[in-house]
Amino acid sequence: MEEIINSLTNVGVGTGLAVLGSKEILEKLLGPSADYIGNETKNLIAKCNINLDNIFSMAKKKTGSQLDDGSSVNPRVLKHIIDEGRFCEDELTAEYYGGILASSRSNNKRDDRAVAMLAMVKDLSVYQLRFHYIFYSIINKKFRGQDLNLGLSNDCNVTMKVFIPWEVFYGAMAFDETEDFDSILSHTLNGLDKHGLIALKAYGSAEFLHKQHGPRLQAHNGGMLLSPTLVGAELFLWAVGLSGASGRELLRVDVTDEIEGLVIPDGAKTIAEACALPSVKP
Repeated sequence: MEEIINSLTNVGVGTGLAVLGSKEILEKLLGPSADYIGNETKNLIAKCNINLDNIFSMAKKKTGSQLDDGSSVNPRVLKHIIDEGRFCEDELTAEYYGGILASSRSNNKRDDRAVAMLAMVKDLSVYQLRFHYIFYSIINKKFRGQDLNLGLSNDCNVTMKVFIPWEVFYGAMAFDETEDFDSILSHTLNGLDKHGLIALKAYGSAEFLHKQHGPRLQAHNGGMLLSPTLVGAELFLWAVGLSGASGRELLRVDVTDEIEGLVIPDGAKTIAEACALPSVKP
């Protein structure tokens, strides 16, 4: 192991790579699985090294004070990170890889649950991942601390349903003039729904939403109605670095990580807020 770690860290020496250039941090972060990336890293081009180092740096940050706890990363998990992460240039996607890497560290050598999390990330586009993060950040903010169970259908599909106006979606997704909003919208919402990461109820104009859900819904310029799923919450929590999360912990944690370039405008409402009767002046 000593020889392989040395060959790995030699690649990072003089290149400013914060994690790949540190033998000590690699051994602490990955444990014995650090053996698996020695020869692999030699063959990576400089850009791939930078991409991987970005992910490892995020994992180190999310691991925090637990870096010295003796945990390690399952080799299968590490293989998925290397195979996909070295080509990852999107900042939020890198956050998912880094968070899942940090969450995967365990004292149980056969614990490879993160492989399933990484397979989902691999199947999602940057648009789907971005909105997945946006949506569960909204759910966390709106319902944090409430006695609700993401494992119960009524809590998820009724109580935790939210209305997200178009202006919130536009602002948080940060589209530019080269992107086709309509096709990306359909791709994003229907794709996440297909993967079971959200429960898509309806989206469209205010008139359409009123026909579907009644005139009390304060839809204004239109938007979307969505509910969370346990699978979607589980992926989100692994991505923010909560080790071994089942998804049910979503309302018990305060997700405050700031993602560069991602701002979620105010305006999303719970279904109770969106359907509240207007106050009557005396």
